[in-house]
Amino acid sequence: MAVASLVDLLEANESWPGVLVVATNPVDPLCTWIQRRTGIDRARVLGYTLNDSLRLRTGVAKALGVGAGTVDAWVLGEHGDACVPLFDRVRVAGKAVVLTAAQRADAEGFLRSWYLRHVALDSGRSSTWTSGMGVARMVAAVVTDAEDVWPVSVVLAGEYGVDGIALSVPASLRRRGAEVQEWALGPEERDAFERAAETVRDATSRIEAHFDAFDTDG
Repeated sequence: MAVASLVDLLEANESWPGVLVVATNPVDPLCTWIQRRTGIDRARVLGYTLNDSLRLRTGVAKALGVGAGTVDAWVLGEHGDACVPLFDRVRVAGKAVVLTAAQRADAEGFLRSWYLRHVALDSGRSSTWTSGMGVARMVAAVVTDAEDVWPVSVVLAGEYGVDGIALSVPASLRRRGAEVQEWALGPEERDAFERAAETVRDATSRIEAHFDAFDTDG
């Protein structure tokens, strides 16, 4: 119950001024629950979700036959099966690229099947070094007021038509927390984003019930 212990500490220290970076899964419902429980400004409870976008960038690179480092692509929504890849924002070497239906399917297939492939390798090794490096970069962006735009899970307050639920969205990272950027979504992406919100809402309810039971038993 490490998360619960941390939340207890934050509840006991109402003047804590920092930014909390959550890297524990399920990250979106946990960010939602933590923010509700502690009352910390929503902009200062941030969930690490960069890996989804990194996987999409790799999938796009494979589909196009280019270097992954040249690709800029974004995944919003839930950090999980209800993620929302934004194919209309794909850039290669800074230039907008329109993927064919086959290329898009290949890239999305890579994004959504990476974990099964990782498990199938049975290598005994972890891929979490990517998360470690990403979290370190994320913390650096916060403490240096870099204003870099990141995909980050943050409790929304009307942005993208969602209120009170944490989802991955583009945001500038500052010492005072996240400044959410509201990008235009197509109808398909908007519907997928709403489904992601429902998924996280349901998961948050289960987490709240779990921790409520734990508090009662404890």
